[in-house]
Formats: sequence, structure tokens, C-alpha cells
Amino acid sequence: MRKYVIVVVVALMFGCASLRKSEGELPGSPEKFVYNFYQWYMREAILFSNDPLKNNEIYRYVYSSTVRRNLIELDRRNYWVDYFLDSQDPNEEWLETIHVYKAIAINDSVTVVSVNFAGDKPEYTPLLVFLGKENGKLRIIKVERAAHWSE
Repeated sequence: MRKYVIVVVVALMFGCASLRKSEGELPGSPEKFVYNFYQWYMREAILFSNDPLKNNEIYRYVYSSTVRRNLIELDRRNYWVDYFLDSQDPNEEWLETIHVYKAIAINDSVTVVSVNFAGDKPEYTPLLVFLGKENGKLRIIKVERAAHWSE
């Protein structure tokens, strides 16, 4: 009887461990994915004063080729603003005001999500976050400033 109890306990431990792993994976919603990315990115960049591009965690969110390209540009000092925030002076308050809009599927492989960090004030231009799938998981392809039609 004791042998069966041990087997059941071990089976439960492995079951809980595999359940825990799936809880830690990023959600499938493009909007939630973008929100989670910016929560993580801003904490690293603004609160902890770290360079998120040099943190391996970024590969959970961004295509590896995009990270490599940004690291090269960063080393060359070609950026005047943060690529993912499109700002020279990101603000701590932005962590509380991340506004993610409904995703738009361009086709089966590309989705665009608009995000704004300072609410809907007209002086703050939203960003367009392009998402694709890398190894079956959502990843950021690129981020662009949403320009007004007259620009």
C-alpha cells in the first residue's frame, strides 16, 4: 500500500510541475502578449535601469533576428530613441498607463497591435507592434511609430 501512495505522490508532483510550466508560458492573445512585453520591458529599462536587449528574457517576446539587428544598431550608437518605446525619455508613469488596442490580423502570419503609453492624449503617438510566430509562439517582428496621414 505504501508503494502505491509513493507512486501517486510522485505522479502528482510531475503533474503539478508540468501544469506550472504551462502557467508560465505567455498567453495566446496578441493584445495580452504585447501588454506583458511592455510591462516587462519598461520594468527592466525604467525601474531597474537595465538594458532589456541584453537580457535573455527578451527572446520570449522578440524575434531573435530583430534582437540581433537592434543589438548591432545599439553598438553602433545609431539609435536616438529607444526602439521599442520610440522615446528618449521614458516615464515611470507609463507602466500604469499602457493602453493596448485590439489586434488586427494582416494575414495568417502577421498581426498588428497598436499600443500607447500615456493614454489617448494626442501628443503621444501610438506605436504599431508587428507580431509573427517563431517556433509556433508569438514574437515581435518590429515596432513602428504610427504616423499621422499628413506626415
